[in-house]
Amino acid sequence: MGHGQVDEVVAEYLLAQIGGGDPQQAKRALQDVCSLHARGYHFKPHQRVTLEVTTVGQLEAQRFDRKVRRWCLNVLALIGTPNCSRDAIHRVIDIFHNDPDTMASALTAYFKVCPEAYQDLRSRSFISPQQITLAAHIGDFGSRIRADQTTINIEQEDTAILCRALVAVGLNRAPENLFHPRYANAELVKKLSAHDQTSVIQYAVWAINENARLGVNHLAFGLSDLPSLAPSIRGWTYRLYSEADIDDGLKHEVIADGSKDFEPEARMSLARGLRGTWYDGLEEVTSNWWHDEPEAPIREELLDHMVRQASECSEYTRLAIEQFDAALPNNPLLKRLRAAAAGTPLFAHFRRMEYQDGGDLFGFDELKQRNLTIMTTNNNVTIGNVQGGAVSVGGDASQTGTNQNALTGDQTVQLKADLTQLFEELRSLPNQTQELKDVTALVQEAATDPNPSTLSKAKAALTGLFSGTAELAKFGSDATKIAALAEKIIPMIPF
Repeated sequence: MGHGQVDEVVAEYLLAQIGGGDPQQAKRALQDVCSLHARGYHFKPHQRVTLEVTTVGQLEAQRFDRKVRRWCLNVLALIGTPNCSRDAIHRVIDIFHNDPDTMASALTAYFKVCPEAYQDLRSRSFISPQQITLAAHIGDFGSRIRADQTTINIEQEDTAILCRALVAVGLNRAPENLFHPRYANAELVKKLSAHDQTSVIQYAVWAINENARLGVNHLAFGLSDLPSLAPSIRGWTYRLYSEADIDDGLKHEVIADGSKDFEPEARMSLARGLRGTWYDGLEEVTSNWWHDEPEAPIREELLDHMVRQASECSEYTRLAIEQFDAALPNNPLLKRLRAAAAGTPLFAHFRRMEYQDGGDLFGFDELKQRNLTIMTTNNNVTIGNVQGGAVSVGGDASQTGTNQNALTGDQTVQLKADLTQLFEELRSLPNQTQELKDVTALVQEAATDPNPSTLSKAKAALTGLFSGTAELAKFGSDATKIAALAEKIIPMIPF
């Protein structure tokens, strides 16, 4: 597995989806974060901090949405820190100890943020040794339980333990002596894919899809059995075949069948699995599917696939550009398309389209609508009483004046607006500590008079605040809004 950093555009889009207030969008974005991490992609340090604060905020705000709660915990199991995440995870364990799925994710996350997790969890009577052992292996903390002799009896354990055993297999983190009776991973998956519980079969299919050492031949059922299986199993099976290294003819047949499945859940799973898939002739299915699909979220997933594979298919390129051009300026679809196109030739094309459609590159029309005075003297921009940096309009750009912000005029106005909004969000927080009050005051000062001194102080204060993220995380969904604004503001300040 290679390693790389998540593209800035992709990171910003995922953060917006997680904190946007829509549980379904948040769940899918959290799943994407886990998928990126599994493929070796990591968020940059400042974005990782924002991601953790946003995820903890969603864990608090969406505590009673089981799927969002579980995927928040799965993300925190990857990036959580003791300072920001430990208390929130601890609360989940105390409140939801009767929910096996939540506990499975929470225990793994607890190993990530608590060095004494094994000893602490073993002291709790309501947590079984099997739960603890699987949580440690799934999180890749097996070295912290070397003396543990717990085994998983596949013939006797309940559904929740079997599902977690399959997660350990899918991540290739199940040691050889973990299962009893002795089962090789491939044998275990094949046996459990014939289980009588839907959730166990679904996890078995997921494990095959996740583990490169396993394949479709490790399923205990065939394609002819799919109509009698649950939509969740059908969806994961379609996805498995769409991503598997198998004959294109068989793959095409399965994708075509999946695109016509009556259940949106099954079609959604297949559509999400197509992002990295391409072979000649695939567009014959996907183009018609996109036009006929009645569910907007599924159409968006198909559009992601088309944008990612646009270099392979001229029809994909045409359709992607058409959708980008037709979207209104504030349509979330624009951010989604930009994120899908990141790292591809289509991304630059989208950017050129935005500049061409936007008229004045510096946004002066928008500033005039806000009744702000704009003066340009020797290519130096002054907006209201704030002097921006030199802007080369035609010829050399020379910097004059006393407030040399190294910001263009429209950047300064945008920064003022964002700082003002951040100030309003901060001051509305209840029961502020003195640290938060000090940060709020510095942000207000920078919003009122954005000069190098006030801006640098605000930037330092915000950076310091996010190095101690527990201070914000306790505010739940409000922390998500603040984190998103700070994530946008900090890189804008050049001082």
